[in-house]
Order: sequence, then structure tokens, then C-alpha cells
Amino acid sequence: AKVSLAWYADETAGLARSLGLSRPTVLGWGLGADVTLELAERHPAIPGSVVLVDSAVGGSLSAEPAPSIQSLLGWPSGTAAALAPSMFTPGLAAARTVWLSGVTAGVPDDITAAGMAEENAVTASLWTDPTLAADTSLLQVSTLVAYGTGDLFYPSPDATDLVAAIAGAQSLPIAGAGYAAMFEGASQFIAALEQFTG
Repeated sequence: AKVSLAWYADETAGLARSLGLSRPTVLGWGLGADVTLELAERHPAIPGSVVLVDSAVGGSLSAEPAPSIQSLLGWPSGTAAALAPSMFTPGLAAARTVWLSGVTAGVPDDITAAGMAEENAVTASLWTDPTLAADTSLLQVSTLVAYGTGDLFYPSPDATDLVAAIAGAQSLPIAGAGYAAMFEGASQFIAALEQFTG
């Protein structure tokens, strides 16, 4: 099967069904948030609510990352360790170290390059494909949009556009945080998530 947002969303729906989940809160980060949004659009009976972290609605109206970030994403060796310095705000090395230790704990970083290249190709298509944006107005699911105001991967105008596109969506800006906003602003993010999920 050709990997795409729709493919990822269908796989996620299949996983939720196989696990017997009933209206779960689905949280996605970056591309994962785009997949979560696509899941809510294609399989509205699956999620009870969605949390979209550092993401965009896609299409030509979204703000693309800077060319330097796009080239970094397209780099064949764009592993988690290579991307981490751009994902976190300078000066927050401790948060970056904790995140990297968790990411690389089970899988050596050098074998994730192929998977990341595949994901990055799907992410790149987001900026030219209007499909995701076209269906957001139809969403009937409670939504929280969290984002770092200093995000280089999904610039903050993408998050405000996402909030505007989804009826009733709640906005959670994490001041000064980068693409790794939920890790850099963990206490603020967790408190908001607990309130959102009840």
C-alpha cells in the first residue's frame, strides 16, 4: 500500500478497533496530529476527542517551514538525533536529552532513518494537498490544539489556522517552546490535557 495520511489514518482506525477502544482520546504530534485529524475525518466514530500538537491543516494556505528545515527533513540521515537540535528551543538541553533517551531506548537511532524519510515525504505532501483542510469544517469531535510559539516545523500561524478551521477547538499556545512543545512545556501541557479530558 502507498503510504499517505489516509493510509496512516486507516491503520490507526484498525488498531483502535482491534484493541476494542470505545471513543478514545487520540493524541497526535506533528505528522501524528495530521494523521489524527485525518482519522477524525475518515473514521468519525473512532475518536471521542482529539489532541493535535504542533500541526497544520495543510493546503496552500498553511505556512510551510523554512527552506532550511525542509531540507533537514528531506535529508536521508534525518534521524531523531539529527533533528532534535531544531525541534527544541536552544537552552533546553535537559528536555531534549530526556526525549532522546526515550526515543532511542528501544530502537537504535541509525535504523529509523528509512522510516523517517517515508514520514517526511508524507509531511511534505501536506503543503500541496488541500484534502485535510477541506473537511475540517465537518468535524464533530472535541479538539484541543497545542503548539509551541517558536515551532520551526509547523510555524505558529498553522496552529491558529487549525483552531479557526475546527468548530469549537480549544487553543493551547506554549510560549517560547519549539516543535517539542509538549515536552518543553510538559507541566502546562499535562495540566491542560487533564482538564480537557476530564
